[in-house]
Amino acid sequence: MDFELEDLEDASRATRHAAIAGTISGGMTIVLALVAVAQGGALLNGLVDAWAFLDGAILLGLAYGTYRKSRASAVGLLGYYLLNQVLMRMEVGWSMGGGLVFTLLFTFFFVQGVRGAFLHHRLTHPEGETLDPL
Repeated sequence: MDFELEDLEDASRATRHAAIAGTISGGMTIVLALVAVAQGGALLNGLVDAWAFLDGAILLGLAYGTYRKSRASAVGLLGYYLLNQVLMRMEVGWSMGGGLVFTLLFTFFFVQGVRGAFLHHRLTHPEGETLDPL
């Protein structure tokens, strides 16, 4: 996998991969919330409960924004994911080996998505031109 992002095709690929990773993360969160609700309680020492539906929806919304190459959504997706991971790991511990590998993998895709969104904006809005004047 090439880490360099140089053109619009690279930017689109990076944001698409980040959106896919965000969709997987949000989807897994919703599935865990469904399991927790079906069992009438919570999972992972109370970390996953009905409120996880909101987490999943936020992740899916940010993933969609990242797919649309929104810089704010891409940064939000990375930040929200990292915040959730830090809070979860503070509660259940940092020694979850396989979970840590997935966290690093998702983080890589989200960082690439941020880079792709900013590159896309830079290439499609030259000289700082962002909005039409009112």
